[in-house]
Amino acid sequence: IRGVTVGGQDVTGANTTPVVITTDKGILTITGYDAATGKITYSYEETGGADDHRAGNDSVRDEFQIVVTDVANVSRDNNL
Repeated sequence: IRGVTVGGQDVTGANTTPVVITTDKGILTITGYDAATGKITYSYEETGGADDHRAGNDSVRDEFQIVVTDVANVSRDNNL
């Protein structure tokens, strides 16, 4: 793997320098990245006001795009 970004932030050095991404709903803190397994360690703290959840469990979201790029410079993305 050449690189990994979450919310546009490089997280490959998160073991030594945590990556903090703040949105209007909360704070995502990336605290670790294991290059051997691809595992990302993180915590999330809600900071926004109360939201209406009557539409169901997944009706209020705070999504972060994850992009993984390999050594051939081919990227794939998904959302956390």
